[in-house]
Amino acid sequence: MEEKEKAADRMDTIYDYIRWRGDERFSYRSFNDVDALIICYLAYLDMSHGIKTDKGVGSKRSADIAEDIARERMKPMKLREICKRIKARDGGYNILSVSGGFGESPIIDAAAASKRFGDLYISDYVEIFDTDEATQFSAMTVDLDNHTSFIAYRGTDDSLPGWKEDFMLAYRMIPGQKLAYDYARRHIEADKDSGSGIGRRYYIGGHSKGGNLALYAASLLPDELWQRVEHVYILDGPGLCKEVLPGIDMSHIADRTTNIRPEFSVIGSLFDTDISDTRIVKSNAPGMMQHDLSRWGIEYGELSCSDRYDPAAEWLNAGIDRWIENADMMTRKRFVTDLFDAFAAGGYMHLKDLNNIDKKGIQSIITKMSNMSPEAKSMAHDLPKSLLRTLRRK
Repeated sequence: MEEKEKAADRMDTIYDYIRWRGDERFSYRSFNDVDALIICYLAYLDMSHGIKTDKGVGSKRSADIAEDIARERMKPMKLREICKRIKARDGGYNILSVSGGFGESPIIDAAAASKRFGDLYISDYVEIFDTDEATQFSAMTVDLDNHTSFIAYRGTDDSLPGWKEDFMLAYRMIPGQKLAYDYARRHIEADKDSGSGIGRRYYIGGHSKGGNLALYAASLLPDELWQRVEHVYILDGPGLCKEVLPGIDMSHIADRTTNIRPEFSVIGSLFDTDISDTRIVKSNAPGMMQHDLSRWGIEYGELSCSDRYDPAAEWLNAGIDRWIENADMMTRKRFVTDLFDAFAAGGYMHLKDLNNIDKKGIQSIITKMSNMSPEAKSMAHDLPKSLLRTLRRK
């Protein structure tokens, strides 16, 4: 066990890849899977202080914000210049992932300083945060060269409205999915071939919830637009719940879609999607922290892959699947609504707020949850039972 942990500590990551390949532009060494990881990681960088941004916050409805975004496009700017402006204004980077935070970032600094990533132009950075509709959405377009772009969707950040939106995937279409589809369709339509016979090509991808958004957007693109998509990357992102979205056919995109998950994958195993090109990547992080793609293993410039999932993760996923299957849509909705109402009533808006919760705060949440609907209470009580039943079957 000790030798395995030491080996994990020595595992190379995307940071090492940037240092090795940083001087090699895409014209010299073509785009690959590891580059997709890095682009999707960059989507977590708060760029609102580095560029002119389309940003929606607070009470404005996400549908209205989307209309505003469609009317105005951001002037492309190099990643290097964006990062320079952010550091000049804020003194550090705000990484809007669950494991992120504010401060120095060796990965961002290395990417910005490199020729491979620092010279990439980023445009149409969109950030929407709507507490009324439980919407946390962000996307950007990265030009890899004169003919190819990558549409990257941000995953869930530290906000509880963002996590509520994730839970909502179990019983309804979320606002972020429509925003993601509108964003992809608008961009691909805007760059239609003007008669040259070439036309712009697109990659679409995202990590965590961003992977779900990429899958949804790609699946719904009409055929004439889908033909301009080079590849789709789902990085430990949930699939599409068939009960919620029964009419979506993903078979036509399967041959140009790659699903990448760590050995301890839980979030990416929800509503499992049948994608034949599914890779299991090693990580130097423990347990659930393997969801952090900055900790995924790289070997000789490629993904360091494994041949199986962690048995503990498989057990956990089986129990969660059983729990969800035993609840109808209304029960799922009531559980999610009551749970996050309890958090909001206590004034908790971010996951980090729950780390600092005191005795009074715990009592407040318990009081609020005691008023849950009977259906929500039943679902809350059934999760540990589902996990125990799964354990007994091992």
